[in-house]
Amino acid sequence: MDNNTNNNNTFGTPQDFKDLHEEKKSHAFWYWVIGLLLLVLFGWYAYSAGWFTKFTQGGQNDIAQNTQQEQEDRQNQENPFGDENLAPISSVRIDTSDTFPVRKTLVVKGNLPDSCTYLNSPQVIRDGNTFYVNLTTRREGEQCAQTLKPYELPVELEVLGLPAGVYTLVINGKSTQFELEQDNKIVVPDEEQK
Repeated sequence: MDNNTNNNNTFGTPQDFKDLHEEKKSHAFWYWVIGLLLLVLFGWYAYSAGWFTKFTQGGQNDIAQNTQQEQEDRQNQENPFGDENLAPISSVRIDTSDTFPVRKTLVVKGNLPDSCTYLNSPQVIRDGNTFYVNLTTRREGEQCAQTLKPYELPVELEVLGLPAGVYTLVINGKSTQFELEQDNKIVVPDEEQK
């Protein structure tokens, strides 16, 4: 009879089935928690690896594409050169000579990102009362020290012969103004007036 009793218990009692069901529910809960954590970790990795920005910059998102196009248009208006390797600029100032005719020198300061980045010669054009200055960088070398490299660059502005007035200077999208208080021309008296 003891054998018969043991046989009946191999299928388990209703309480055993209930306990087994609760245990499976508990396991299912933890599977969901672990799955959710893995999903969050994968999303964080994808975001930090730049997967989402590549998607929006690739033209798949119309809003991001329009915004990027508007920014490029605005930059091209401010910088007619349209170059992408613009030098980082922390400050600009305009020095004025004490002599006549007046000389204006733009002094640009900034930090290059590493030891392999160099400044190109600045490009300057004048359109009416606006000077556009384009200061770009180039990369040379492969093994670069990741330290900031400060620079200070003087750029002569061609102001000889300009009339008095306020002039705007736009350098890599940053703008400032300066004033010529009088016509910056050398007047040579005619020989007949002597």
